[in-house]
Amino acid sequence: MAGLACSHCRRAEAEDQPIKCVVLGGGPCSACKERATIRQKIKQLEEEIADLEAKDRALGSHINAIHDPFIHKLPSEIGSHIFRLSLPTFDFWVDFSERREFMAGPLRLGAVCREWRKLAWATPYLWDTLYISIRPSTGLLLAKSLPGLLREWLGRSGTFPLAIFFQCFDIEIDFLNSYEDQSDDENDNENENDNDNDNDNEFTSDDSMVDTLEVATASVIKVLISRCGQWRNLYLKVDADILECFSGRTRLMQLFALQVVLTGEKRPTQKFIMESKPKHLGLTNLPLTLIDIGRDNITHATLNRLTVDDCIEFLQRAPDLEHYRVHLADRDFTSIRFDTPILHSQLRSFHISTRHPTANLLNIFTLPSLEEWSQNVIAGAIPVMPMLSLFERSKCCLKVLNLDTIQMPSEDLNILLQAIPSSLESLRLTFWDALDNCAVMDSILTRILHPAPAGGSNILAEDAMPEPLLPHLQFIECTAHFQGPLLPWDRIPQLYCQSNRRSLVLKSTVLDDEIRDETALQLLQLVDEGVDLQILDQTTGNNFLENFRNRMHKQSL
Repeated sequence: MAGLACSHCRRAEAEDQPIKCVVLGGGPCSACKERATIRQKIKQLEEEIADLEAKDRALGSHINAIHDPFIHKLPSEIGSHIFRLSLPTFDFWVDFSERREFMAGPLRLGAVCREWRKLAWATPYLWDTLYISIRPSTGLLLAKSLPGLLREWLGRSGTFPLAIFFQCFDIEIDFLNSYEDQSDDENDNENENDNDNDNDNEFTSDDSMVDTLEVATASVIKVLISRCGQWRNLYLKVDADILECFSGRTRLMQLFALQVVLTGEKRPTQKFIMESKPKHLGLTNLPLTLIDIGRDNITHATLNRLTVDDCIEFLQRAPDLEHYRVHLADRDFTSIRFDTPILHSQLRSFHISTRHPTANLLNIFTLPSLEEWSQNVIAGAIPVMPMLSLFERSKCCLKVLNLDTIQMPSEDLNILLQAIPSSLESLRLTFWDALDNCAVMDSILTRILHPAPAGGSNILAEDAMPEPLLPHLQFIECTAHFQGPLLPWDRIPQLYCQSNRRSLVLKSTVLDDEIRDETALQLLQLVDEGVDLQILDQTTGNNFLENFRNRMHKQSL
């Protein structure tokens, strides 16, 4: 055993060192001889195992080359394209926590086999997206290795445009602005990478976790800024101090989308400047007065916690804006007055969310290109007349209408749907709570699904059914923030059976016991006939009708 003395020679040696036994006339004792023989055999076996493992790896690569039906048999350009298609796609505006899962894609491809790893490592556009998150809970080892990992990742991306998602939480950094800014000369990139290799030694100066995170954050920012000429999509979720490190960067000719989420209570001491004109812009907690960025090219904007004045001013200064999502800060809009409505000829989609009645706000816009109107109706009743006035004044061809957080369905909803442009193709209604009764929705669905009078008859009989509501409607969704009944399910099979609009897609949610078995069977029959009914269980989110079908099948066995 390691550290114990030989019983004959009384000498102690480490377990992996031979014992020099000289107790018998200068030669080793029998126990030492036997142990030496065993160790020699062990060494030979270890060498043989290492040789076999090397052969096994080589054979594994050869087997992969033989059995792989695609990558090894295709030109590298096609294999690289297949790799690219295998990665998940993402929406730039999706929450950061969902995006970071995509980063493992290239690593998983490289873990399959040696040849896949070679191809993945040599395919730059697999590495054009970065997700970096630094927070107090970040491990010490990961914090130390982040700058090196980042340089290696960027090295594989080559000169491809980059999508960068960077967030940093609760890291107190006082010296970020003290490091030297990188030169705008493209040749300085290589020098910067060389210099950064020395930064790893900075971690040894202080074992404090806070200091380690500070140095890691500073190094990461410096590496990212050294590649600012390649930024295409930039997402920042940082505090005011760190945001200032990204301000004023040049060589941003490729910047397509910029999203900034300002954390913490502190506000920047100077304007956030980007010498670029992105097409997509997202801002949260960052007032427009604290940002200096070209708006001439912006086509998509998502602005959260904005004042109504900023909302209007942005619309006026972004002539090419097509999609506008705005969440207005708490404010009373009753004092808003405009003698002449603001005309914006390009805006196609407008989503507005606020806690105050929007009647006065809607009266200040004229939007002739409007196709999608979304409104979060948090306060009070639906502003029917201002909405209808907006649509009529704009002479728009409305195709999508989304009303969220409707307090309670009333005749106002019925009036609105009867008067909105008949061009509507999609309608989404989200109620705040379950409905006490489904009379209003029953009336709406009856008007939508009932066929028009045969042959366009104009006979005015007392029992004649009026013209169908929303004749171009293709999709209707009805949900609630809280569980409970929403639609008259017992009536829906009859309405579809009598309708000549069976192509209308109906989407809603139900509780498990909300639909009677008899009605569920009738709904299943409609689905089998090609009607698209998307009914989800409110508790589980699963397909209600498919679950019912499976339950009926098990009961019949």
